[in-house]
Amino acid sequence: MKIISHRGNLEGPCPEENSSALISKALEAGYEVEIDVRSIEGKMYLGHDTPDEEVDVSFINRYDFWVHAKNLEAMHALTESYFRCNYFWHQQDDFALTSGKYIWTYPGKETCNKTILVALTKEEVDAAIEKKPFAICTDYPNYAKEVMNRKEVERRYSSYVELCVIESAPFISYAEFCHSIKNGKCEYCIILKDTNCDCTQA
Repeated sequence: MKIISHRGNLEGPCPEENSSALISKALEAGYEVEIDVRSIEGKMYLGHDTPDEEVDVSFINRYDFWVHAKNLEAMHALTESYFRCNYFWHQQDDFALTSGKYIWTYPGKETCNKTILVALTKEEVDAAIEKKPFAICTDYPNYAKEVMNRKEVERRYSSYVELCVIESAPFISYAEFCHSIKNGKCEYCIILKDTNCDCTQA
């Protein structure tokens, strides 16, 4: 499941959201980013309600951007030129189709394997993860990543316990399992104590 930073936010909404500086931080953290863009007299601006910061077209032309066009001129400019980014237009619609044929989806709505589900609170993030959409767009991408990592470790621990039963091996606690996983071990080498397991190879 992909995590998309909403306007460059990492730990919740902040005054600098949708600025090139915050967007760059989200990109450096490894997230794709949803940005709000408007075009006025041929110039591109970042800004949700107003044209706040002028940016070069090259700034927007990235595969890891999801561009929300905020006015007709911006949408027209995006459709007239070759842009690597996914772009779309929506206001209060339940669903909007992006240029890459993904379904930008309002919080709490139905999902499918092409859905990008907007989740603007931590509670919405928890609910969105349970729905397993293609991606989540959120003001809390670090929180979403933490929850997804924890759920993956919990899933692996359940599989590990099942393997222990199959192999008639004693199992370690969840905390010990987490420690072993952090140290590069896998379920098999924890059970079999096999130092030559592929997961430990450089």
